[in-house]
Amino acid sequence: MKKSLSIKIQLLKYLVETKELITASQVNRSNANQYLIPLAEQGLIKRGYINGSKCKFAYVDSDVIEKAKSFLNKHNALNITIDINLIRA
Repeated sequence: MKKSLSIKIQLLKYLVETKELITASQVNRSNANQYLIPLAEQGLIKRGYINGSKCKFAYVDSDVIEKAKSFLNKHNALNITIDINLIRA
């Protein structure tokens, strides 16, 4: 599996499992937007400004969760382990 796809899958799985909001600066990879933007363009996550914030948040909500789960299932990723260093607290 290509490294960029692996990172996208891990990010997507993290968002699906935790239902948290994250910013690109929280992703412990250089230029995290190269992973988040394509996920949003595919309709697997949502990105947007929340409560007047200065940065965009990435998240999964009820509109996209089934599509996200289907994508993870297609890539046999429902049972993968997420790299614990992927997201900064």
